[in-house]
Amino acid sequence: MNILSRMRSRPNGTWHLPLILFSLILLALAAVRVTHGVVMPAWLAMLIGLGWALMAIDYVLRFEVMKQIGGLIIVALAIVILAGALVPLDHAERAPRVASQQVAQTFESTWNVLYAGNIFEEFSPKRLMLETIESVGRINPFRTGKIILFALFGFFLGVSFLFPVDPPKSRHAWGGAAAYSRRLALVVLAALLFAWHVELLQVLSRTRNLSGINAMENSFGVLLGLVIFVPVQFSYALAAYYRRNGSPRFNVLGVGVDAVNMEDCIQQFDQLIRSNSDRPAMTSALGVAGIIEARRTQKLQRILNESVLNTPDGMPLVWLGKLYGYQHIERVYGPDLLRDVCAHSARTGWTHYFYGSAPGVAEKLKRVLEKRNPGIQVVGTYCPPFRPLTPDEEAALIADVERVKPDIFWVGISTPKQLYFMDQMRDKLACKVICPVGYAFDVNAGIEVDAPDWIKFAGLQWLHRAIKQPRLWKRYLPDNPRFVWEVIVQILRLRRFPMFVHELPRKPFVDQENYPRFPAGVVSLSAMSLAGARDRIVNWVKTGQRHYVNVCTADTMVQCFDRPELAKIVQESGMATTDGMPLVWLAKKCGFKQATRVYGPDLMLELCRVSSQQQPPLRHYFYGATDDTLAKLKENLLEQFPKLEIVGMYSPPFRPLTDAEKKVVAEQINDAKPDIVWCGLGTPKQDFWVAEFRPRLNCTAILAVGAAFDFHAKRIRQAPRWMMKAGLEWLFRLYIEPRRLWRRYVIGNPRFIGMVLYRQTLRRG
Repeated sequence: MNILSRMRSRPNGTWHLPLILFSLILLALAAVRVTHGVVMPAWLAMLIGLGWALMAIDYVLRFEVMKQIGGLIIVALAIVILAGALVPLDHAERAPRVASQQVAQTFESTWNVLYAGNIFEEFSPKRLMLETIESVGRINPFRTGKIILFALFGFFLGVSFLFPVDPPKSRHAWGGAAAYSRRLALVVLAALLFAWHVELLQVLSRTRNLSGINAMENSFGVLLGLVIFVPVQFSYALAAYYRRNGSPRFNVLGVGVDAVNMEDCIQQFDQLIRSNSDRPAMTSALGVAGIIEARRTQKLQRILNESVLNTPDGMPLVWLGKLYGYQHIERVYGPDLLRDVCAHSARTGWTHYFYGSAPGVAEKLKRVLEKRNPGIQVVGTYCPPFRPLTPDEEAALIADVERVKPDIFWVGISTPKQLYFMDQMRDKLACKVICPVGYAFDVNAGIEVDAPDWIKFAGLQWLHRAIKQPRLWKRYLPDNPRFVWEVIVQILRLRRFPMFVHELPRKPFVDQENYPRFPAGVVSLSAMSLAGARDRIVNWVKTGQRHYVNVCTADTMVQCFDRPELAKIVQESGMATTDGMPLVWLAKKCGFKQATRVYGPDLMLELCRVSSQQQPPLRHYFYGATDDTLAKLKENLLEQFPKLEIVGMYSPPFRPLTDAEKKVVAEQINDAKPDIVWCGLGTPKQDFWVAEFRPRLNCTAILAVGAAFDFHAKRIRQAPRWMMKAGLEWLFRLYIEPRRLWRRYVIGNPRFIGMVLYRQTLRRG
């Protein structure tokens, strides 16, 4: 290892000298052997081979091959190629024949045991299989297998050092084209040098002769692999650019992983600590184990997706990030994150609190870090028992943290316990950042010996830990294959894995006002009648409560599945009504026989009728649609309810509002002092609007009612009542507006049925 360290520390300007030296040595030996037929002694061949191997290992370390995607495969392919090139020639020629004979004999004996006769006169499956197997023995492994191996080597060399490229800056121009071309040229040169070195190394064998044809075949193989790789890479890089849309977080089986490196994490910590947030920011060093556990427990998925920062603490997540087009993502290993953040804090003055691990470990970690980083401020440690904290213990911990007010509260328990602890204590701890880092306490305190870097970067740290701690086999044996399989399914888009930020309801429950809600798809809806929903909103006005209402259809359920942020809005609404007969049927199936359809246009009429009879009348404000539609809506409503008090209307532009416009709109609505604000923007725009403007507005209720504005303004025809009761309103609307609504109903309705059936199956389970 000392030799390798010294080799790796060689100045960057002389990295090419060993390659040139060994190339000249091998060329000289090849020339002597070809011209004079001199075969070098075994000891010299071993010495040169050892030197060449050390040079190869040096380059693997110097260029951090094991850190790259496919780096382990490159090393494995190189070993196989070298073994095939240096094995004695008689072994290489005899091995395919012997293997073919053994397979043929085994096949024939098995066939004779199973069936001794011949079904066909002219066609014999047995004979054809035997001839095929025997033909394998006649294949020259150095004309087919060698080219295939070199092609794979070239392909994965491109994957490691060219993937991904910088995304295009525009539709017609690729950013960094010159840099990419230079890197491509270097990769081609490296591949060709390896191909020729493999042939030159045959001077070390007593039974092999050098051949220019073999060297050309080697070169052809690596170039073929690179030629296959480049167009595949450019096509995928372009797709990845449009897929990620600038978001720093990508989806892995429904859990958001941030495409960051260590420098990004420290900058993020700095921003969080400087912020004046009332609640601590949740972060997590996320690995495969955490993602698979989140697949089992929806609560954990919600915790992870609410976290401000989920660092990729595992090479599979780094590889996936690069696959999705994030070129600068690196592994942010939990122990490294703790070490580097503490080192940085010695200069910035951040304070730390260590919670977790076995007795004495947190104190030892404090001493080690204070010795390593003079000036670091560790303001407290706590060693929890191997059980949940009692109320008294929890109160003592909260009081201790309140006393010292650390910037970063580090948690060193196992996954998923540390994540549940973070979620439970988030609103109770007086700190800026909560960061669970697993067994980083043990590693940095010197209690546990960490895996070598090459094992980490090869994605084999799980194997290292399982060998040291056999109890972990119970985690890795079922979880790792499942992770690989489900990631393949996700990449191939055979199944969706939404990043939900709320806990999926599994059974009916009652909300804070003791009204029932039942599971529907990935959200819960209110099991209400039309009169019950009307009276509930009126009661909000009387009691001064402030809520928003989502009027939900089957299309809303489908969009909630596709857009987790919408699902969270519906889940957190004061009331989510059943604006669709399939949802009413689902409520009745859950046992709520009193539930009826709470149709948005009907709810508007009911509230307008009741509010005009109140003393004083309830005040209404309408937001959405066009000016003409709003004018006609006002005219029709006042014709039906002359005492209705409409205090304002606003037709927004057909684009997102700017921050300044949002402020003006909120002030305008608040100045009108409405009790009820109606929003008619269509799903999901109106649902996002009511959730965003709920904290800005002083009114009692904000209702998202979709097309109710157009219906009551007589801009769009409503379906007959018999079609509504039969659950066929969607067919009528599809007939009226086929170009706008065909995708919602033709594609969305079957998806809704499948989603409900699947969720019902889970609920029964």
